[in-house]
Parts: sequence; C-alpha cells; structure tokens
Amino acid sequence: MKTAILTICTLLCLNLTLLAQTNSTANYESAAKTAAASWLALVDGGQYTQSWGQMSPSAQARIKQAEWVSYLKRIRAPLAKVLSRKYKDATYIKNPVGSPPGVYEVLHYITDFTNMRPADETVSMLLDKDNKWHAFSYQVKPGG
Repeated sequence: MKTAILTICTLLCLNLTLLAQTNSTANYESAAKTAAASWLALVDGGQYTQSWGQMSPSAQARIKQAEWVSYLKRIRAPLAKVLSRKYKDATYIKNPVGSPPGVYEVLHYITDFTNMRPADETVSMLLDKDNKWHAFSYQVKPGG
C-alpha cells in the first residue's frame, strides 16, 4: 500500500513538473513572438539601424551596426514589401553550441514578399539579462 501511494505521488510530482516546464516554454514562446513582431516591424520598415539598436547586446558585440545595415540592405531590401507573414513554429534552445550561453527561441515564419513568394524567415530571439527577449539573428531564404 505504501509503495502504491509513493508511486502515485512520484508520478503526480513528475506530471506537475512536466506541466510547469510546458507552461514555461509556452510563456517563453509567446513573449518571444511578441518581441520578434516588434523587431520585425523595424526591419519591414527599412529601419535597419534601429533594428540593430534593438538587438541583444550579445548580437551587437558580434556584428557592428554598419555591417548589420549592409547585411539587411543586401538580403532584405531587395525582397521589398511584406505581403503576408504566417507564424510556422518555434524551437526552444538553451546554451546552443557556437552562440553565447542563454535561452533562445528560434521563430520560423512563412513570408510572402513582393519579390519572393514564399520565403522562410527565421528570427532567433535571446532572453537577455534584463529578462526581455531581443533579436539575436535573422535569416531569410527562398522556400516555404
């Protein structure tokens, strides 16, 4: 009887732990999506300097503002206007290899631009020391 009660209590605790982790990940994703939408609005508006200013300090340490602006002028500006952007999925990553330690949400979108339909758009968000999500990287490539 004691073994059965102990087993039930252990399973209950395990389920509650998994539920808490799931809710935490869902909260991360929601907050990261909101921050990414604000940041993408800057990129969509051609405000490349401002987008760099809103990036994670870790990202700013890796790429200078002028290099970032040049990168976006080369890969993003030719695509022109966003016609539609549909959220596809997100991946939660903690301490990825090759990046500064931390919690990341990698958000994927299917985006139609005037000059590329469809495109795979990826925004990596980093949860910084201020406990806010900031863009860490951005990619766009043909696909969908």
